[in-house]
Amino acid sequence: MFDFFSDGSYYEFPSIEATIFALLLAFVLSTIVAFTHKQTYKGVGYSWQFFQALVLASIVSAMIMMAIGDSLARGLGMLGALAIIRFRTLLRDPRNIIFIFAALSIGIATGVYGFAIAISGTLIFCSIAVVLSIYASPMGTSRENILVFGLENEDDLAEIDRLIKENTVKHKLVSVSHNKQGAYRYEFLIRLKEDVDQTRLFHLLDSKELLLNVRITNQEDLETL
Repeated sequence: MFDFFSDGSYYEFPSIEATIFALLLAFVLSTIVAFTHKQTYKGVGYSWQFFQALVLASIVSAMIMMAIGDSLARGLGMLGALAIIRFRTLLRDPRNIIFIFAALSIGIATGVYGFAIAISGTLIFCSIAVVLSIYASPMGTSRENILVFGLENEDDLAEIDRLIKENTVKHKLVSVSHNKQGAYRYEFLIRLKEDVDQTRLFHLLDSKELLLNVRITNQEDLETL
């Protein structure tokens, strides 16, 4: 099956069979990583663009490694070419960054024909990701929220602060602003108590007539790809 790897010159000048096999293997393994990311994703609104990026990234990185080979000159040339490209996509979730690195690592391993490394690494990485998703997620469930509201009189803040303190484990004033209409806008970072949910706190604050435009946002909903 792997007769086309018997020639020692395949690394410098890979045959078409070796190239196709390596790229297809990169595709299969990165697809496994992408499906693992999708199945263990805990957020809202999964991005299929990110799914495709995981699959395609390994193929591109494999092509780059095969093009470079063991040539220092080609490596420097490729480094200069890639330096021209600017990636402006913001990845706020560290977990997404790790999956991107996993896809790139698969491409690098297959690109240098380290198939054993690529296969074993993919299986171990995906297995650990699934285990962490099952057992570690409940322990790391975030109850941190962003609370935003307005006040016409800043002297009323003390009363609202006491109400927030009664329903949270911790709370911290992040920012305060004052608009031209004379209203104050406050933004708090809060961590809810175990017996308090986001909806209950919202209705509790919204019932206060002195508050304006109450909004509570879960921090996880603010994470974007």
